[in-house]
Amino acid sequence: MRFLIIFLSIIFILVCGVASYLIFGTGANDFNMVATDDQLVTEEFSVEESMNSRDILFAMFAGNDATYTDQEFGTELTMNVENDVRRFTANGLPDHETGELADAIQAQNYELQVPVEPVESDERSLVGENPFGIALNGVIFRPSSGQFWNDDPTSGWQYEALGAGATQPIDNNNATVDENGSYHYHGVPTVIVADHESNQHSALIGYAADGFPIYARFGYRNPENSETEIVDLASSYKIKNGNREGGPGGPFDGTYAEDYEFVEGAGDLDECNGRFGMVPGRSEPTYAYFITNDFPYVPRCLVGIADQSFLWDGSKPIIITESEKDDISESSATTSSSE
Repeated sequence: MRFLIIFLSIIFILVCGVASYLIFGTGANDFNMVATDDQLVTEEFSVEESMNSRDILFAMFAGNDATYTDQEFGTELTMNVENDVRRFTANGLPDHETGELADAIQAQNYELQVPVEPVESDERSLVGENPFGIALNGVIFRPSSGQFWNDDPTSGWQYEALGAGATQPIDNNNATVDENGSYHYHGVPTVIVADHESNQHSALIGYAADGFPIYARFGYRNPENSETEIVDLASSYKIKNGNREGGPGGPFDGTYAEDYEFVEGAGDLDECNGRFGMVPGRSEPTYAYFITNDFPYVPRCLVGIADQSFLWDGSKPIIITESEKDDISESSATTSSSE
């Protein structure tokens, strides 16, 4: 009997060790990831041999309730799904190095929510100065730099956050910190996609303010066919030809968000930097946003209606008229100047 107990104990330790390796990887990241039993059995969550620990994190948040903490950086993110609403509670602390920004970052108290089953609207709405969405490490995406030519929000010329004219320091993850200590992404968070294979569709990396999923860069060449090759998706925005009339003057060169215009069909994505199609973990096509390496980087508009929790100034969603659709960046500047 004694030897049987010892034998069973050894088997138990081995099983726990294998399970720990599959879920948490080799220990390179000090992650603590917890999922409910309901989520573990959902077909959207499965641990594959090729998945690194961050991919597993993303897969967890594709389902139901999940909690993620990183003890090294103090990151805390909890997601609860109830009554068709996906609720996020996060402290906004990134789970990676931030270089010279580290001292300026302060913990936040984010309480955000989105619908589990988002609905595409007949109209588009501007993101403006509000967050576009939340990443699955609790950091928010914000497209606006909040900086204007001559420090004048009414000028109609807003510096592009990742352009040459912005004065905010940007770290290696295309992020910066605002006056409230809120760390936020203006483009592709490079650490999130660092281990991603370019021959695989992007993992889910977040949720937009209207509830639709967010991915980074890589998608199927044919959005309707998940068997087609993987490509680095391009936005359909291009720098305008000619010179600026009024304001700062000079040639359009990408310094300002208004230097760009949407050219339908010029890339793979629509005016909100997204498209309708197949994505991993879903048996039916859905609308999905993509963070890209080119403007607008983070989408400037939404195809659904933003939840009020993302409208930090208490405003209502700003609807884009049909005539404004081809010039989202200019509409954004006008909106910013009127707030």
